[in-house]
Amino acid sequence: MEKLEHRVWTVQGKQRLAAYLTGVFPPLVSRKGIKKAIKKGQVLLNGERVEEGRFVQEGDKIEYLQEKPRAIPKGLDIEVIYEDDFLAVVDKPAGIPVNGNHYRTLEAALPSVLEPSSEADALLTPRVMHRLDVATSGLVLVAKTAHSALHLPTLFAERKVRKVYEAIVLGKTAQVGELDFPISVKEKRADNTWSWSEAPRKKAQSFYRRLQHTQHPKLGPISLLQISPKTGRTHQLRIHLAELGHSIVGDAIYGPTDIYYLKKGLFLRASLLEFEHPFTGQILEVGTARANKFRRLMQS
Repeated sequence: MEKLEHRVWTVQGKQRLAAYLTGVFPPLVSRKGIKKAIKKGQVLLNGERVEEGRFVQEGDKIEYLQEKPRAIPKGLDIEVIYEDDFLAVVDKPAGIPVNGNHYRTLEAALPSVLEPSSEADALLTPRVMHRLDVATSGLVLVAKTAHSALHLPTLFAERKVRKVYEAIVLGKTAQVGELDFPISVKEKRADNTWSWSEAPRKKAQSFYRRLQHTQHPKLGPISLLQISPKTGRTHQLRIHLAELGHSIVGDAIYGPTDIYYLKKGLFLRASLLEFEHPFTGQILEVGTARANKFRRLMQS
């Protein structure tokens, strides 16, 4: 582990350790992350492990034992679409998780594909700011500094990030449509089968526009859609379209299960992100070209 040190010179009134540490060490960018680090024993107060509720005093020495990044996985082809000193937008391949307790994740690969930030609050490991299903490919927003890691989640929470997806679905849809009904998700059981969650259904809203439709020799009529979700529920687009009767091609959870339908993977891609830059205030619109496998399927 790498040790970072901080000396408490002044304290404004009574401050507990967890509150005082906000903004002190760049890797600790949220109250939740601070509490987790304290609980794991990564934060020492005057050389000792303490609870998050301990009050700090002038003259105290605080140490943070920062975990080193995991070994970088090999063979992940990650394209960087936009990058500066504060953030990046990268193209996640289908089939890998964005983060989590895995070796081959998008986040684990980021140090090898992004330039180190020169900012004082640069993160040792860039952090993914939002989720994208393992089976879904496309654009993911990444924070490279502590300031960005604090600011960007607020944009998502306040729905100030515009996300656009492309999907190929079964059947010929209407030219435009609104999907506005509550959903629940399927969860994997211990025996690797899927069942509907017993959690309450959550409000979900999306809008779509049909870009193209064609007759596929094996799938029948299929439609290429551009979809804009207004909420960010798990599997929202997959569930909405399946319940509409237009499952996304390759959806192994909510769609048909025949081999041909599934063999090319999920035809869902995050194709555009629009958001306000946390440092410059500029509105950034970052997009990618249509994936080759989408073009090939529509031309079959």
